[in-house]
Amino acid sequence: MKKESITRISLSIAKKLKDLSDWEKVEAMSDDEALANALDDPDNQPLTYPMSKDVKPFKRIKR
Repeated sequence: MKKESITRISLSIAKKLKDLSDWEKVEAMSDDEALANALDDPDNQPLTYPMSKDVKPFKRIKR
């Protein structure tokens, strides 16, 4: 994992930040492409079943 410092910010400041995610690219990716990308990134490994069984889904809020 990369060694970086973590800076806490308030929700009001976070809401003003620009979203740098390329959602069109993400949504155009196949599941296999997304999995391959995750496996190539040591900081973004996919969850295993034991890890994922406790994850609760959330709704993506469109702005």
